[in-house]
Amino acid sequence: MNTVEVLMKRDGLSEPEAIDLIEETRDEILSVDPFKADEIIICNLGLEPDYLMDILMI
Repeated sequence: MNTVEVLMKRDGLSEPEAIDLIEETRDEILSVDPFKADEIIICNLGLEPDYLMDILMI
């Protein structure tokens, strides 16, 4: 299950809402210290850092 599907199912977001949230998170990850990526994913999405590659590919 990809990140969009997880957010849609878990949080009841629409696909565009989930994509927007992921894009905002990706932009934040790319603009700060890369070692903070785990923390950003947890805080913004409530997901484990295992989703990093999926987030960066959206």
